[in-house]
Amino acid sequence: MLRAKVSVFLELHRKNRQLERMLTEEQTHCTELGGRLAALEGVLTGDVPPDLVELRTLVRELRQLVTGGRMF
Repeated sequence: MLRAKVSVFLELHRKNRQLERMLTEEQTHCTELGGRLAALEGVLTGDVPPDLVELRTLVRELRQLVTGGRMF
């Protein structure tokens, strides 16, 4: 009986660690996304008309970041 309880708690501990790692990855992902969005916003709100090549590159990078196997 005790062995079963210990194995349950070990499994819960493993799952908790896995969730913590996933959360850290998602936080990093969101930080990167926020930085890229800020860069895009800076290009769009500047006094100089945006360079279309740079704008396309920023949009492509954002699209890849958002659709890179992650669903929000």
